[in-house]
Amino acid sequence: MGVYPKPVIERMEPAVDALVAHVEAHVEGFTEPTSRFGADVEAGGDHVGGSDGHSDSHGEDHGDAGGDDH
Repeated sequence: MGVYPKPVIERMEPAVDALVAHVEAHVEGFTEPTSRFGADVEAGGDHVGGSDGHSDSHGEDHGDAGGDDH
């Protein structure tokens, strides 16, 4: 996909839309889930996922009781 995935995503989008429509039509009770970040993306937000409830402590606590630096 590379740094600029838009062409790949645009190519996949019609097939994904058709699959979701087929599943919605044939699976009782199924509805397409909504993205938590969809509003941010459509509104032109620069950073998607900035307030998703995760802390900014990347890699600090992964249950490594040894405490060694990887």
